[in-house]
Amino acid sequence: MSNGKIGDLTPAVKRILPGGDFHSNFKKQLDLVGRFFLKLKDASGKPIPVIFRPYHEHNGDWFWWGTKACTEQEYAELFRFTVE
Repeated sequence: MSNGKIGDLTPAVKRILPGGDFHSNFKKQLDLVGRFFLKLKDASGKPIPVIFRPYHEHNGDWFWWGTKACTEQEYAELFRFTVE
């Protein structure tokens, strides 16, 4: 989310939550993912189930949503916003 290199742990969660300066960009990214999932259909046109597992391993410190980059409250808010 910081436009940095892989492994960049710049705190970004606060900036993508509602009220943050990157929130509108984050919403656009989520919308793209959602539209992609809706396009996934089998040969008869039925939606294909998808297991969407965002922000896994929050208890680690190696992702921008991990323990070094955001608080527990920010993480919970990020997850809620993403799935709702």
